[in-house]
Amino acid sequence: MDEDRDHIVYQTSYDTETGKSLSKAVLQALEAVEGFELVDGQTVVYEAIDLDALDTLFGREASSPDAFVSFPLEEYWITVSAGGAVTIRQDGSRA
Repeated sequence: MDEDRDHIVYQTSYDTETGKSLSKAVLQALEAVEGFELVDGQTVVYEAIDLDALDTLFGREASSPDAFVSFPLEEYWITVSAGGAVTIRQDGSRA
């Protein structure tokens, strides 16, 4: 992984046992990133990320706690794991 993709902007975790959806955790993490707007005229998060698919992929019956998915959104890479981690990295190659 190149150094720019290793620049963590925000990192949090969610408890998979509380019933809180992964999509809600991702949206809260994005809201915490300084300068990022969920709806900004150019990017509408709900159009860029299939939130229902995230919740289905990492629902309570996720097959492996080591499973993860990463996806780009503007100049960021968001990585979420079945184990409960949400990490947002600055992607210098897309800035």
